[in-house]
Amino acid sequence: PRTQHDEPMTERKTQDLQHVVSAMTEDYDTIIRYNFRTNVGEIFRAGRLVGATREEWRNAGAFGTLMKLYASRVVLPVDRENFLRQVQQDRLLPAIQSGKPCTVTARYGSPANPNWLGMRIVRPGGTADMNCALVGIRDISSEITEEQQRKAELEMQNKALQAARDAAQAASKSKSTFLFNMSHDIRTPMNAVLGFADKIEKYSDNAELVREAVAKLKNSGTVLLNIINEVLELSRIESGKIDIELVPCDVRSGISQLEDVVRPLIEKKFLAYSVQVNVRDYLVRMDVARVNKVVFNILSNAIKYTPAGGNIWYRLDQIGSLPDGRVLYKWSIRDNGIGMDADFVEHAFERFSREHSSTVSGIEGTGLGLAVCHELVEKMGGAININSEKGKGTVVAFSLPVERCTEADFPKPEEEEVKEDAVALDGKKVLLVDDNEMNREIAMDMLTDNGVIVEMADNGFKAVEMIAASKPGDFDLILMDIQMPVMDGYEATRRIRALPNKKLANIPIIAMTANAFDEDRKASRAAGMNAHLAKPVGADVLCRTLSEFIGVRSPG
Repeated sequence: PRTQHDEPMTERKTQDLQHVVSAMTEDYDTIIRYNFRTNVGEIFRAGRLVGATREEWRNAGAFGTLMKLYASRVVLPVDRENFLRQVQQDRLLPAIQSGKPCTVTARYGSPANPNWLGMRIVRPGGTADMNCALVGIRDISSEITEEQQRKAELEMQNKALQAARDAAQAASKSKSTFLFNMSHDIRTPMNAVLGFADKIEKYSDNAELVREAVAKLKNSGTVLLNIINEVLELSRIESGKIDIELVPCDVRSGISQLEDVVRPLIEKKFLAYSVQVNVRDYLVRMDVARVNKVVFNILSNAIKYTPAGGNIWYRLDQIGSLPDGRVLYKWSIRDNGIGMDADFVEHAFERFSREHSSTVSGIEGTGLGLAVCHELVEKMGGAININSEKGKGTVVAFSLPVERCTEADFPKPEEEEVKEDAVALDGKKVLLVDDNEMNREIAMDMLTDNGVIVEMADNGFKAVEMIAASKPGDFDLILMDIQMPVMDGYEATRRIRALPNKKLANIPIIAMTANAFDEDRKASRAAGMNAHLAKPVGADVLCRTLSEFIGVRSPG
């Protein structure tokens, strides 16, 4: 029989249960107490996700039967099987009895734009009945969306990290391979330079042997210079330090000029060379220097990798017009040389990519030529591709949009004085400013061999002092290095241009420097220099430049 002592306890349990239900009510749309022993459900709160009437929850019978009814009314068909698998009684009850909550999710609403419901089943605290459970149901669409977004963002971050890691590893491997090959290809001509210098020293009394050694030493130096130029050019492109300069040109003259350059290389290897031009609009605006650079690089590769007696075909086609009035040119260079492996073709334009070192191919070079071509073509708004087959040859083609123009767009030729080939620099006085002793010695020899009187300074500050202390006529010209200690060539030039004596301030100043890029030339002009020579400078170029400013024409 029920005692008075039992009533307060029962009332206390009911209050505890109400507290639990009240706490859940803040979050849950629907709350039901279900007894797995009696198969009776009691609705404490009936929201839009209740899915059944009070009578159905009370009298539906087994939990599984009730969940089938619920699924048929609320859960979308695509999720029903998974939902019913999650709410099987033999799966839920052991967990509930142990005090562990069970969570079930499913989609409901419109199949095209579904929402998500979350069902949480837990044994309420404070009750001794192991078969009693609270079932809370609520909409969790926003949480699911946030979780999906979080997972998507995390997946994107992981993919980005993986891509960055893969790219870093590939770049590291590629650069390591590049440095390995470059080390060899730089050391090879450097070894020749040092070796032939030793030979000249050892056999200085053998004029014929010395001439041969000097010729080979110059050739090795040229190889080294080409390697350096290609590496620096790619670096400039990557750093965005080049500007496209569209100038009027006749493409026919460009083809002819390029042929003059490559013809000796072609004849040296006994290669057959043919040119075909199918162009209607010959007069166009384009960056002639960079287009020629791309064509020359491709032709150079074709010549290098085509065995003696092979063939090279150069073709230029006008393949269409663009809506903005420009026309589309396509350059194609084909050879029947050694070709490339299919795997390498995919990486041929990559920076630092190279199929073989010169040890394997027997051909010297950086392997950066195609990377430079790819960057320049893209910079000019075009596209470039390669087709190659091992042992059969290679076709490299690139297309560019170019602007039509007319002869009226060409600059009018200025009337030039007739120039004699011979110039007289005898007795002219030059201030040579350079911090490197060997550079001063080399320049001194070239100048004195042509009758120039030379004084020297090893930094810009000394040069300014010497000019400021001189009288007009003491010096005819200054050859100015750029990078020097104490004061660089730019600042020295600016200070000389600011001297109060205008005759001294206006002395011709020519940059003679290893700073060889377009921006360096512009910086030299901006500082007040009259011309710019990039080292290494040949004696003929040096003297010809000097003669433009101070030379006296020989009587001829």
